[in-house]
Amino acid sequence: MELNNMVYYWSHDDANFCPLFIRVKKHGGLGIVTIIMNTTREMIGLARIVNEECFKRVVALKLDHTSGTYAFNGEENSEINTDVRIQVTEQKGTPKDGYDKYTHNLVGGGGSMNIVCTRHKSKFINFKESVLGTTCFNAHIYYSKGDVGHDKPLILELGAGDTFYKLNGKEWVHDPNLKSLQCGSPSCHERINVASSEDSSYNYKNCKHSISGGSSRKISISSFTYKTTPQNGLPSVNEVTELLAFHYPLSVGTTYPLLIHYKVSDINKWYKKTKVDNTWEEVSHSDRPTDYSSEKEKKKIKKLLLDPHSPSVVLNIKNSDKSNKSDRTSGEYSNHDNDGNKIKVDAENFEVDDKERGTEQGATEYKKYKHTVEGKTHFKLSYLKHGGNRLDDIKSEEVLVELATYYWVGDTAFDNPLVVMLKVEKTPKAEYIYYGRSNDPGKTWQKIDRESENQEIGATELKVKLDELKAEYFPPSNIGEIVGGTVAGGIGTGGAGFGGYNAVHSLPVVVKTLPL
Repeated sequence: MELNNMVYYWSHDDANFCPLFIRVKKHGGLGIVTIIMNTTREMIGLARIVNEECFKRVVALKLDHTSGTYAFNGEENSEINTDVRIQVTEQKGTPKDGYDKYTHNLVGGGGSMNIVCTRHKSKFINFKESVLGTTCFNAHIYYSKGDVGHDKPLILELGAGDTFYKLNGKEWVHDPNLKSLQCGSPSCHERINVASSEDSSYNYKNCKHSISGGSSRKISISSFTYKTTPQNGLPSVNEVTELLAFHYPLSVGTTYPLLIHYKVSDINKWYKKTKVDNTWEEVSHSDRPTDYSSEKEKKKIKKLLLDPHSPSVVLNIKNSDKSNKSDRTSGEYSNHDNDGNKIKVDAENFEVDDKERGTEQGATEYKKYKHTVEGKTHFKLSYLKHGGNRLDDIKSEEVLVELATYYWVGDTAFDNPLVVMLKVEKTPKAEYIYYGRSNDPGKTWQKIDRESENQEIGATELKVKLDELKAEYFPPSNIGEIVGGTVAGGIGTGGAGFGGYNAVHSLPVVVKTLPL
């Protein structure tokens, strides 16, 4: 005699832990005796069984679902058993905790459920041993706070702190150590070694994180933090032999981790800090360094470090007057986009060195006003303005250290900037790009051509240029008064002192002003 059996399971019972219905056909010598006569009767019997409460609540947890509801089979929706749905609530952990907790239970406090398996990103994760006998009102899944994509579930808790499971390969395994807060990892007690190496030529240092024991010791990283703040966009990763964090800049004393590199299975991974706080992104293949030791690759690394540390700002050189106060030589103004960045303005007298000039320095004729971003060593220029006018002849796609503008001291209204200088970050030396006012009808500013841009224009040479522009925009014959007590161009101070200012000459003030 031969027996042919057929067993029915839920489609989401991937490990076949919960048989729903068994069909038996018995073959005898005189023919076939069918206990279940036909398919229709089988379906009727199956439908009756699956609608019983105990089977309706056999569910699959959808672990990557972090809010809202989903169907009993671990999918978004189901055509059957539609009255059984599972809701997910989120409990954000503190930075100290380092984990986020997601609670799964039946919608509307619908009682207990029996969990047959879990699903994550459309793939089944089964239990090594069935947990159908465990009646749960709640199930909790834990993720690292840094795992913003919820790529790696860490711990599954069934019930109210009674039973914990961890992933062992591709299965959930009961771990009694978790209940007693005892870590089962044999390397948990080991400390991470950090060795740093500075590169002053490129203004950064790299910090190597590893476990003692050489390259054969591999580590798994569940999350990343800076001090106590979780970092977003950095996935959890396994089988890492060492990790390098690149800190920048060395020159200001306080460095920040802005670039991370590690290798997994001979694949180099690079992540760079974005301009959003505590957020990272993977470096594109075209920008990715192949190593971190050659000069060519160090330049790539420096470029990647500069980008997140260099906010894009709009500078307004009319605001050089923010530092033109009698009691201070510096001031500040807000970035055009009100993004929280403050633009700092520092004023200094422009003077020709006695040795270079060959004569004694007279009264200061020009001032240099340096614009930088407060709290940053570098920035990018969205565009340049003077008052309400854009200066589109002056632009740069490069990372800048500073932008400076030169004014004649008599231009107290800051109407006519004479020269603009951009200090561009380059390796190994910065470049200095100068622009002067132009008489070209198609331009108001023109780049000052030089043989080498690796150093500033000498003071004597620059003064000649400033004198030329001053003579054009402030002709001596048309200057009547300079606020502050200094009259240029040979016109005497004349008149009695008046409240710290000179009396106004009868000659009208005429100042040449061209469009900016």
